Formats: sequence, C-alpha cells, structure tokens
Amino acid sequence: MARLNNKERIEVKEKSINKSFKVIRELLDKRLLQKGNYSFASKHEFLGILTEEYYEIINEIKNDHLTYDDTVYMELCNEVIDMAVACIFYYAGCIQKTKENK
Repeated sequence: MARLNNKERIEVKEKSINKSFKVIRELLDKRLLQKGNYSFASKHEFLGILTEEYYEIINEIKNDHLTYDDTVYMELCNEVIDMAVACIFYYAGCIQKTKENK
C-alpha cells in the first residue's frame, strides 16, 4: 500500500462517520459487559486511562515508519477508538452526575 503524503487530505464520507459511531458503540457495549457500567472513580482515573491511550497512539505513530500497511494503520485507528470510548463513557458519567446533583 502506498503511503499517503501527510499533507494529503481525503474526503471523509458520511458512511464512514456512521461506521465510526457504530464501532464506538460496539466497543462501549463490550467495555460495559467487561467492567460494568460504573463510572470512573475519579478524574485522575480517567486521566490515567486517557494518558495510556495517548501514549499508545504516540507509539503507533512513531513506529509506523518501520512498515506501513492496512494492519499498521488500523492499529493506530484502534487506539484512537479506545480513546474515544473512554471519553464518551466519562462524558456519560458527567451527565449522570449532573442529573443526580439537580
């Protein structure tokens, strides 16, 4: 697979965006089955998860110069999805906490 120039942009179609939301929902459901639907214990726990995902993204980007194919690219995308799931779950907890505080 040819490597895209970093400055080359592609049009992201609505179908791809919809698929992204579907994948995020599937992974969120999987997370809920594995760990339950209890919120993060604290902002610090959330920050720890987010930081871990961030460093995994950095590592994927730094290591992509070794080989670049669909598999390597999808590993990076999967780390991004993991971060998105954590953010959405944290936000859901914020909404719940706000409702309980009213």
